[in-house]
Amino acid sequence: VPGGSWVESTPTFAQVQEKLTILGGDADVDNFLKRTYAATNDIEAVILEEKAKAVAYTFSNYFFNGNPAAVAGVPGGLGGDANAFAGLHARIIGTGQQILAAANGATLSLSLLDQLIDLVKPGVPDVLYLSRRTRRQLNTLRRASGSLLQTSFDQFGNFIMTYDGIPLEVDDFIRDDATVGTSGAVCSTVYGVQHGFETGLMGL
Repeated sequence: VPGGSWVESTPTFAQVQEKLTILGGDADVDNFLKRTYAATNDIEAVILEEKAKAVAYTFSNYFFNGNPAAVAGVPGGLGGDANAFAGLHARIIGTGQQILAAANGATLSLSLLDQLIDLVKPGVPDVLYLSRRTRRQLNTLRRASGSLLQTSFDQFGNFIMTYDGIPLEVDDFIRDDATVGTSGAVCSTVYGVQHGFETGLMGL
């Protein structure tokens, strides 16, 4: 309206702090192996490589299942570990960012997966994290609907599967033994994640 006035509004901010956690381990080389192995440097390289792999697996496990506050309903046996960081499962419970198939669990459907994708705003998820069993179920649903999961290649030339253009990333630490209501330990989770500074999930 000419001559009217604007209603002033100012942004509000909620300060959230994240504590740093340490991830590491000891890579000890047995003295007997050092003395009897063909080359000392070789055995040390093998052990360091295996330790690096173990640390990567530990991070992946905590990324999904880390639960320092022992939040109920988080699978993986990591509840109450004060040295852990909170994983995705512990973070989404009770935040309104979670869709349950049913109060006591239910079979995955394409409609539920579409609801999950629509819950991620703005835009769509950069990736869908899921277990191998869930990927098989998703393949079955797609075939039953007369279509297949799409395939593509990432920036490194690796073959990837996609759902409506969204990459599917399988991780063995996404459990298939979660309990929802009275379901028993038979449920799993699909994570729709957007990565990025200020607009999504990021790490340092």
